[in-house]
Amino acid sequence: MFPFICIFERYFNYSSIMKRFFAFAFSSLALLMSVSMMQSCTDSDVDTNVMSQSIDYSWLYIQPSSSNLHDVESALLAGESVAGSQRVNLPHCAVSDTSGSSSGKSFYYRKFFVPAGMEGKRISLYLGGVSENASIWINGDSVGCSTATYRPFILDFAPNAGENSVVVRLDNCGSLYSSAYICGQDSLSFTNEGENLDFDAGISVSTLDINQNSGKIAFCANIRNSYQQGKKVRLDYRILDHNRRELATGHTRTMAAAGSFVDMADTVLINDITLWDIDNPWLYTIEFKLSSDGAIVDFQKVDFGFRTFEVVPGGIVINGHKRYLMGVNVKHQYPYVGPAISPEAHWRDAYRIKRGGFDFVNVSSVDHPNQFLSACDRYGIIVLDTCADAQSRIRRNHPCVLHLPDSRGVRIYGKSPEADLDSPEPVLLEQTNVFASCHNNNCNGKTFADALLSVFDCGASANGVMSQERRPKLSYFFFQTQRDIDESDLQAFAEPFCNILSRWIPGESNGVQVATNCSAVELVVDGVSLGKKTVDRSGSFLSHPSVYFDAKCMKPGSIKAIAYIGDIPKAESVVSTPGNPVRIKLIIDERGTLISHNDVVLVNCYILDNAGNPVVNCNDGVEFAVTGTAQLLSPAKVDAKAGVATCLIRTGKSANDFTISAKCGQMYTVADK
Repeated sequence: MFPFICIFERYFNYSSIMKRFFAFAFSSLALLMSVSMMQSCTDSDVDTNVMSQSIDYSWLYIQPSSSNLHDVESALLAGESVAGSQRVNLPHCAVSDTSGSSSGKSFYYRKFFVPAGMEGKRISLYLGGVSENASIWINGDSVGCSTATYRPFILDFAPNAGENSVVVRLDNCGSLYSSAYICGQDSLSFTNEGENLDFDAGISVSTLDINQNSGKIAFCANIRNSYQQGKKVRLDYRILDHNRRELATGHTRTMAAAGSFVDMADTVLINDITLWDIDNPWLYTIEFKLSSDGAIVDFQKVDFGFRTFEVVPGGIVINGHKRYLMGVNVKHQYPYVGPAISPEAHWRDAYRIKRGGFDFVNVSSVDHPNQFLSACDRYGIIVLDTCADAQSRIRRNHPCVLHLPDSRGVRIYGKSPEADLDSPEPVLLEQTNVFASCHNNNCNGKTFADALLSVFDCGASANGVMSQERRPKLSYFFFQTQRDIDESDLQAFAEPFCNILSRWIPGESNGVQVATNCSAVELVVDGVSLGKKTVDRSGSFLSHPSVYFDAKCMKPGSIKAIAYIGDIPKAESVVSTPGNPVRIKLIIDERGTLISHNDVVLVNCYILDNAGNPVVNCNDGVEFAVTGTAQLLSPAKVDAKAGVATCLIRTGKSANDFTISAKCGQMYTVADK
């Protein structure tokens, strides 16, 4: 554990607060992930008729030319083999360069069996992410079309008794960028927001009349009766607090005519509530059991929070307290695979955003997946939603979602300057200081939030505060220190920070800038103190301006910054001039959530000197190899940037059945799970 902490000392402090936070976050992650797929899963202690089977593995992907498009489509519908197809697993990105610039059609094909136990149920195909207009055939028959891009899609079909096949055709070389399932439900069940219905589907949960002591919960559940006769329907619900203590129960009844859709709604008053806030993201859960004739036929659970938002001049009022939100734009794409990333990867990105000091995510060109919204609920990140579509009311179940008709009132900045990880230190500092100056100018009382154009680099652009590989630049550390200190148990991202914005390279490091959220900083150069400086907030709108020391790196050595509150040291940062490369170390990036099966995970290979410091001026190539069920998604050889080479892997049907090795020159290392 100690080498891990040394390498990430500036980025990932394992304080006692963080340990308590992770225990708190991980305990609820499994629950959140189990319902993020379609909000209609079987609970372990509830006997229902709901079943689902993953069909993520072993699809054929074909991208035909325009001249043989008709022949390929005809062959796939007939169940015949097609030359040039490749075997892929979902999630999958169809465009090899992830730029989305290709045109034409793409096809996905798979055979499957409907599992035993689904006989007599209403059978559906669930596609978790469809990036373009799609046409779907099952067993050669057209069953539906999806015209909503970057959305989940669900449709019913009548399966064969044995083997079945599915063909998906997408425009513009579109992708199935999320998981796919075959679902079996009773003919009396909750509808789902991914269905092409002309009304609001699924379950919506709203909170009303909120004050410091109480609040009301109003829900509306949309239910389908596909039976040929009417059904008496009972909906039982119970409300649980953060610790799964039962707060309230109730039920409502109705009669659903044959072939009809009905809404079942109720309102419940809850006393002694804890409000959801960006500093204290307190969640509640409401569980629903749908039954008829004494049998439970469907079960769902929804997390929600009590909070109030009001946008006012110069800020946003959250639960009666005015705040100014510092945020980012997010495009949910990874290198090599584009948007085809795992639910766990979305959780890790949300963690990186919150850890970087940001409490706000602005609307982007791609809607935020449900998994990302669930992570924002848990971490306390507000997400702006300007859409008004068939799924908007379901997105608003998430307490993190702030619905506004447009994004006016949010100032976007950060298109330039660009800085890559291996840019010279002055370039990285220029980006940091320009971003800081723009943020300072935005905090002038005329907007309620500002947002960096990018949190992660995307494609050829290098204007994020982190690279595509989710590695922090110097600007990330500056924003990390803009959050006020609060060392209470739940506000785990608000501990004291101190980061030296330098790599301490002779002839390159001219002056030392220290970012901190403390009140004073002492700088020690090669063991000699240059004194303590108080943070100067005069003439600045920044929450925590950086401290500058006139210290130049004339020879290899080390510098240490010690941050104080009063006379008490609270945090420190150490940077040493890197020596020659002597060894490498692999770190599997699990920050935010542990690795799962069929997961997309970044692995960093650090090129280290004899003291364990990353050799930031080394850009040598690193060769990666994976054994076991995991798959290497990046090229086998990756050039290091600032002393670190990053590869991307996808785990198989097991989260732990793999070994990854790295070789750089004569240096070699292995990591396993």
